[in-house]
Amino acid sequence: MYQESIKYVIVSSMGCEVPILFDPCIKHSTICRKAISAGFVDIIPIVDDMLLVHAYGESISLNTESRGETDAKLICRMLSNCTRSDECLYVTRLKNK
Repeated sequence: MYQESIKYVIVSSMGCEVPILFDPCIKHSTICRKAISAGFVDIIPIVDDMLLVHAYGESISLNTESRGETDAKLICRMLSNCTRSDECLYVTRLKNK
């Protein structure tokens, strides 16, 4: 199954780090002028309502990189509204990427 990556930025809002996910056709710099981190994310649902989240890459337009697992955890928690780490799986590197 082919799944296109989604772009993301992590921004600071009221002292919290907040992920924003958006279409890969949009430049990172269109979403914000400054980001804590930015890149691409693959989100794959797996068994028992768990998510496999892989954050990677960089934003050339914002001159910032992904923080990998740190960003994946934030994105997973936002998507699943979870606070328990056992509801999410994170990978720092997938084959063929």
